[in-house]
Amino acid sequence: MSLITGCCSVDSVIEKKANALLKEGVYVKHKGKTTEFYGRYGLLDDNRRFLLNPVAENRQKLLCSLADAYDKLLAAEKRGEVQKETVKVPRLPAAPVIDGNVGGQEWEKAFRKDGEYPLDETVLCNREKIRWFMGWFKDKLYIAVQVKDKAVFSLPGTCAEAGYPPWNRIYLADCIEFFIRPTVKTEHYYEFLVNADGNTQISDHVMQDVGFWRTINRLRPSVAVGKGRKTGDGFCVEWEIPLLEFVEQYLPGKVPQAGDTFTFALVHIDASAAPDRRAKRFTMCPLLWEGHNIFDYTSAVLAE
Repeated sequence: MSLITGCCSVDSVIEKKANALLKEGVYVKHKGKTTEFYGRYGLLDDNRRFLLNPVAENRQKLLCSLADAYDKLLAAEKRGEVQKETVKVPRLPAAPVIDGNVGGQEWEKAFRKDGEYPLDETVLCNREKIRWFMGWFKDKLYIAVQVKDKAVFSLPGTCAEAGYPPWNRIYLADCIEFFIRPTVKTEHYYEFLVNADGNTQISDHVMQDVGFWRTINRLRPSVAVGKGRKTGDGFCVEWEIPLLEFVEQYLPGKVPQAGDTFTFALVHIDASAAPDRRAKRFTMCPLLWEGHNIFDYTSAVLAE
């Protein structure tokens, strides 16, 4: 029996897809896989109650969202589990200066990768457009990204900052997102945003048992430092992230050392990838859905 009834304005194919995602057993089938994110969405009781009301506001928008998630779930099933590299993050000889200037000897010993993957895809592209760097020194993790972009478009607003409407937020325009899940033993993770104008935002989230994530702190106080600047052919960004502050495995008092691991996602949000400036997302390593899908993060290990 269909869960979704009484709505003639929504395409029947969309209704069927939404119902398929909400079926019992979908979550069980995908638990423990990179697709678990979609299964949890289908478990959300609010979705079920909401869709039983044929006159509910924004009902069609939710139907389309559920149908889209189901399409991505099928595509992910067809693709299968992707064997991803474990990124070895080298120990740097010295701490880079975090000023938005990426280059020179300070990043010479860092992990380096050219190119990016569109979300939900496994073929590397844009090898000449973007370069990623990762390294660590003492108790800090360092990240840098160089992007070639002829039309850099930035927005200054953060999620909880007064005076900025929702459409003016950093992640709706050109920027870099870094997500880190300190340990797979918990579903707590952090998000770092920085753009070409040096606007930053740090948030921490937790994945809920059903549905999507819940934000614990939209503007998390931190001593982490993020910088960005525009260049002649694009922009560069850098982060200095204190591991003792963000990675639970170092509490209480354990210091970072070679062999320590975490999982992460690095995301390039490109506002000029679409003619209407809708931001499109690319990643350093293959990733399903987007940066909040902690079940498909890439593994990293601190190396010598």
